[in-house]
Amino acid sequence: MNKLNCAIIGCGRIFSTHADAILKCTDANLYAVCDSDKERAEKAAKKYQCRAFYDYKDLLNDKLIDVVHICTPNYLHAAMAIDAMQHGKHVF
Repeated sequence: MNKLNCAIIGCGRIFSTHADAILKCTDANLYAVCDSDKERAEKAAKKYQCRAFYDYKDLLNDKLIDVVHICTPNYLHAAMAIDAMQHGKHVF
């Protein structure tokens, strides 16, 4: 089985918990991170050696991403989860 390519939307407080969990999973790969704060996204991408996105809708259009972890403020979760599922992504 191929590893699942995972992406994390939101590089704030809970981000590293999700990133570290993905790294420990033998069936997953941290493929990308996304944050509207470009500096925060770049810093996370550099630390975890993955792609950086600054708009989650651009991230959702990447066909290589299988799973999306939504780590944004709670009030954004529903809309982002619906968008992700409509793009064929699994959602955490």
